[in-house]
Amino acid sequence: MFDQANRRNSGDKDFDKVSAAWAKAYTKFARENRLATDGLLLWGLSGGAQYAHRLALRQPKFFGAVHITACSSYDLPTPDGAEIFWLVTVGEREAGFSQANLFYRTALSRNYRIVLMPGLGVGHACSLPMKNMGLAFFGRFAIWCGFIDRTTSGVAGNCREPSGRASKTSSSSVSSISRLREKASRNGRFPLQEMTELRLLGL
Repeated sequence: MFDQANRRNSGDKDFDKVSAAWAKAYTKFARENRLATDGLLLWGLSGGAQYAHRLALRQPKFFGAVHITACSSYDLPTPDGAEIFWLVTVGEREAGFSQANLFYRTALSRNYRIVLMPGLGVGHACSLPMKNMGLAFFGRFAIWCGFIDRTTSGVAGNCREPSGRASKTSSSSVSSISRLREKASRNGRFPLQEMTELRLLGL
């Protein structure tokens, strides 16, 4: 079941208000510090994954790609959430494994670009293969949208989104993405099937 009405604390129950307040505060912060306001990369683990996906579902215009790990409570995928690339990594022994599968199947039925990676033998944790899959996912998104040049690993100045509109990115954001890609290259020998799944997203 989706956890729309059964959240444990008032912060979760009022997440529409929480996400609206975040959007207002981040927009102001980004404007003052010349940061990007779209195409952001978002990752969360456990409770952080619960908050991350709830925020992305309500404020999708800010995000380009979202990776959630060991998220044991899920909201119903929203129509606007289909604008984002999604990766869900979950241990096969995680209590929320069936909920992750339900979120994935529902998202697919709503035309989401989404990949589900089960962690074999993993419980409520993020294993190294799951972590490397996340780095590969963000790295491929960065290449796809033009943060990083595919052939030279150079950094481009614009992010071209699925809608075709370009958005300026800050040098600090680009440099963080470059580090993610470099780390993925060093650590990653990613299973062929998983990389094929990423290519199915168009990344």
